[in-house]
Amino acid sequence: MYLLLASSFAASASDSSYYTDRPEVDAAGNRVIVRTTTFVDATGATKHVEQRLDPVDETTFIYDPSIQSEATNQYHEAFCAEHGGVPSLDGETVLSGAISGWACSGPLEPNDGGVGSTGAGRSVRNDAPDWVRSQAPNGVVAVGNFIAYGYVSGKSSQAGRLATSVTADGGRCRMSKSWTYSGPFTASQQVWVNCRVDLPRVISTRTEACIPKRCDARNGEMTVR
Repeated sequence: MYLLLASSFAASASDSSYYTDRPEVDAAGNRVIVRTTTFVDATGATKHVEQRLDPVDETTFIYDPSIQSEATNQYHEAFCAEHGGVPSLDGETVLSGAISGWACSGPLEPNDGGVGSTGAGRSVRNDAPDWVRSQAPNGVVAVGNFIAYGYVSGKSSQAGRLATSVTADGGRCRMSKSWTYSGPFTASQQVWVNCRVDLPRVISTRTEACIPKRCDARNGEMTVR
């Protein structure tokens, strides 16, 4: 399921035990950060996954699916399939204080979230003309890298944006994602943010979602041990 990406690192690249940033310049002359995240999967094997990020500032990056490598796209597809969805390749994705993040479309009803991160959503009337529901990350994860799972779904009677964000550790790690629809829409989206906590503790989480006429937010917590 997981792809091992071979990468060579320049001597000037920033390095840590869990990710490496390598600066590059694309064909248009724009600066791109190639971030390779290192983690241990459920089998105990060490994996490396790459994302190409457009820097906004030192801690904020835009993730553009159109500039990713084929290996990264395959990983994204396999990751979403594991959790009952498909890669969300449209909209705008912003990472702030996060190591990485992924977005998947569907399913309409949330699954268990996986990776130790589940959450309870708020009841809504699905027959109402406009409604939105959010689900915050909850659960137990190991010290180190983990992925916090947020889920949103909604129905809008008019065109506009579905704007979401999922945060972990009191907002320190954030992934924001928005989609624009040209007409009335019904949508369900998974938003995953990769965070790191180095000491055992309980951290707060939050998922927010807005459609043109409604907003919803849900708080949660994760135990890191």
